[in-house]
Amino acid sequence: MEDVPALSLDAAYSALKSHDARFDGKFFIGVRTTGIYCRPICRVRAPRKENCTVFMRAAQAEQAGYRPCLKCRPELAPQRSLAVLNAVMASAAAKRFERVERTSVTQVAASLGVSPRHLRRIFEASYGVAPLAYALTHRMLLAKRLLTDSNRSVAYVASAAGFGSVRQLNAAFATHYRFPPSALRKRGTSATAHGANDVTINVRKPYAFAAMFAFFGKRALLGVEACSPDALVYMRTLALEYAGARIAGWVRVSKRSAARHLTLTVSDSLWPAIGVLLPLVERTFDVHADSEAIDVRLGALVSVPGLRVPGAFDPFELVVRAVLGQQVTVSAANQIAARLVAQFGEPIATPFAELNRLFPTPARIARLSVTELAECRIIRTRAQTIITLAQQCASGALDLSGAENVDTTVASLRAIKGIGPWTAQYIAMRALRAPDALPVGDVALYKAACVKTDAQLIAHLAPAQPWRAYAVINLWNALSL
Repeated sequence: MEDVPALSLDAAYSALKSHDARFDGKFFIGVRTTGIYCRPICRVRAPRKENCTVFMRAAQAEQAGYRPCLKCRPELAPQRSLAVLNAVMASAAAKRFERVERTSVTQVAASLGVSPRHLRRIFEASYGVAPLAYALTHRMLLAKRLLTDSNRSVAYVASAAGFGSVRQLNAAFATHYRFPPSALRKRGTSATAHGANDVTINVRKPYAFAAMFAFFGKRALLGVEACSPDALVYMRTLALEYAGARIAGWVRVSKRSAARHLTLTVSDSLWPAIGVLLPLVERTFDVHADSEAIDVRLGALVSVPGLRVPGAFDPFELVVRAVLGQQVTVSAANQIAARLVAQFGEPIATPFAELNRLFPTPARIARLSVTELAECRIIRTRAQTIITLAQQCASGALDLSGAENVDTTVASLRAIKGIGPWTAQYIAMRALRAPDALPVGDVALYKAACVKTDAQLIAHLAPAQPWRAYAVINLWNALSL
């Protein structure tokens, strides 16, 4: 059984107050006054801190005499075990249904290697509803959101939300919501959208818009990304696997002058996958983090209120760029990555002169030799690391989707020659969305924190747990990195 590092009561209680799903399964809180233990996402009224006890495993809580909460149901928390447990399989199926693809229970069951009957049984046990009912709920919620926050026609919305026709959408709304989809438009709730392919993305306040766009701007990859921090506009090319096909296009994320939200603009080619793109953009711009709770925890480490941890549209792209960025400046890493894109990236036509390439896929890089990559002036040892990463991603041996436990993925990364603690934690911080990731060995962090060793850095940031990734981004921001 794997060892689980203990978490202080202060750190665990801060996470509990935020209800951040990224801590789900990482620990449990026992409440002495009730004799019940809960997941950190439990939505009941938070107990007093002095009445709480932290347990790293559910079994420890039960051994101490605590009963599982009937509301948050600790048995549904993500498992730490590497075994493919029923709850983990049900969660994987739920993620497929949440993508709002036109997929059947039979197809999802086949992809998981089980029978449709077994999938229905474990899914209903975990989520309390049948798989198709769960999928329908997510299709309807996406349709409601698009009808409210975009100006797309009802027909387009029906298609993007996975309905076969407007008639099916109308029937679903009539049955479940008791009003027609057009009623959302009649109420004028889509007034915030300005273009046919625009969708509003609300953010949790406070939000450091300028600092976030500045971060992306300093790292904009020539041909793939373009960012104007002053105008608060970020654009990029993107390819997605959706509904059994690969689709490619561009996305634009912006903040209009008087707005208190972000606007996502999507190319026509990517619009069918809007149900995937919306949560992807929300994760990349970290719009749901509870900055008030995080900033209170960080205290003097806060460089600007509401600063979030920038994520990644393409986890593989970020991993490659992290390897290229080892022991070099951000600018130098960008130049090396740009040569890689120019040589091996797939050309793409967009309305923007700055966007003309897709980042190379794992399959494309996996076929390259060290010599071919070295022609981009990449150090041969790093070239071999990148090829190994690509081969493992292409084969499925390395999963960067975040579906696996973060510690498991980090361990898999560390097992690859050329991936050290800094690289693995940087990937965990941005691609895997680990809120407590700490890229030790970072010279800039030493400078910003006024320390000289990893031990001193860890001690300096200990009060920031479980939000050390947010402390890191604030320290980098203080140095304008």
